[in-house]
Amino acid sequence: MLEIECFINPKKPGLLLYIRYGTGLSAIPDAADWVFSSTVADTEVPQALQDEISRTGHAYQQLPPPE
Repeated sequence: MLEIECFINPKKPGLLLYIRYGTGLSAIPDAADWVFSSTVADTEVPQALQDEISRTGHAYQQLPPPE
């Protein structure tokens, strides 16, 4: 099982950033804008995002707006 860190960006509501646990935000252009939210198991992240994290080390997920 792979652990993934989840970050939120108050300037970009509804957008989540996932990175491999322990990788850090150094490769993210606007790293200072992201705030740690939680650590999740890879099984809690959709497969497409897991694949992108494996390829690039990070992935973004746009959440649907609240109803």
